[in-house]
Amino acid sequence: MIQFLLSIPPRVKLLTDRLTAARAQALDSVSETRMARLDAAVSSRAAADTALSSNVWTSGHADKLNNLPSGVVKSVLSGYVETTEALYGGAGKDQRYVDITISAVEPDKCIVSCIGTAAGTPFHGAIFSATSVPTFIVSARLTGPTTLRVHVGRFNAGCILAHWKIVEFY
Repeated sequence: MIQFLLSIPPRVKLLTDRLTAARAQALDSVSETRMARLDAAVSSRAAADTALSSNVWTSGHADKLNNLPSGVVKSVLSGYVETTEALYGGAGKDQRYVDITISAVEPDKCIVSCIGTAAGTPFHGAIFSATSVPTFIVSARLTGPTTLRVHVGRFNAGCILAHWKIVEFY
């Protein structure tokens, strides 16, 4: 408490040093009429005919404002996939893939990221160097609102290890 009290005189001095003759004159010249305007009720500020009526401002309008998203990200889904068995076979980039069921999203409003590898043979979580087992880069994409496909474009890929994330925007 004493520290606070001791700090008051320097603060008062700072304020009084800033009060120049011109500023003092400006404060003295504020009329009572101007001061009364500052004290006026807010309702006196705008004419009634400029306010929104209940015909313009409805509860439907209020509900729309209340339901606006607070940010740009609607949802974030993430996970990890490790396959230790034969993968589905396909063509092109889907020569080997696994489909993961996810919560429903709007694919056109999503970004998918995937970090992982696919090994030449199933290795059940063991770590191999690049010289002992061939490894391949995996990718992921949404094939529908509830399906994430993690895939590798190599037929001889036996299993996939990957972390994935989906960010859905409004």
